[in-house]
Amino acid sequence: LLYLIDEHAVRKIGVPITWLTYKVWKYGPVPPTIYNDLTFESGTLFKSYILAKEELDSEEQRSQLRILPNGEFNKEIFSQSEIDIIATVLKKYAYQSPKDFVKLLHQEGTLWHKIYEEKKLEEQFKHADYNTTPYDIDLSVLLSDDKEKLSLYHNMEEFLAFEEAIKAPQYANQ
Repeated sequence: LLYLIDEHAVRKIGVPITWLTYKVWKYGPVPPTIYNDLTFESGTLFKSYILAKEELDSEEQRSQLRILPNGEFNKEIFSQSEIDIIATVLKKYAYQSPKDFVKLLHQEGTLWHKIYEEKKLEEQFKHADYNTTPYDIDLSVLLSDDKEKLSLYHNMEEFLAFEEAIKAPQYANQ
């Protein structure tokens, strides 16, 4: 859902909402930061927002992680455009099954599929041990026909990089 929200946001307003980095993994675009936190840390990065609970999936007969809200949604941190985008994506996709998500995100023409084809990942993903790749999905590719939005995307990307750089330890005490 996060990926679909960001992709929809880039198409509509020219920038993603989360600015997460998505990798091409076997079952679709995955933000490793979130995946690792939920899988190995029980959601400690996001404990103010979500609860991550492990439970048994009776259909698949295996353990799965269930993500639940931890408190009320805080609309104050989003613009109205962002809230509209989130609502649109949730309305359309919130109740899709994992299999439906895989089918949707693997469709020919998606950014995931383009990298899958370009990097010839079919053989790699046939093996159970190879579910991940180092390849990033570049959402700015969606804007190749819209120079104004593409410029906005890159300007915001530069601003966020600058903001991170000044938070770096070597600048913290200056």
